[in-house]
Amino acid sequence: MLTVGFSFEFRGPDASIDELYIDAAYRRRGSGRQALAFAERRAREMGVNAIHLEVDHGNNPALELYLSTGYRNHDRFLMTKWLNRE
Repeated sequence: MLTVGFSFEFRGPDASIDELYIDAAYRRRGSGRQALAFAERRAREMGVNAIHLEVDHGNNPALELYLSTGYRNHDRFLMTKWLNRE
């Protein structure tokens, strides 16, 4: 899922990749790279300046994929506050 927003820091439209999941049977075969490339192409077509994603601590295979495709640690904490949650 690619969600688009707006960021002053990133000078306009930015996007987040949410929940990129590759079934275990298809990992390490290029499916993740293809999915990221597709999302990046679509984001460029929409005029997006930056794409963000998150990776769980300890998910080294995903971290390696993201680093090898140009994503970098932004040295920030992801913080969340649930709204309207019972």
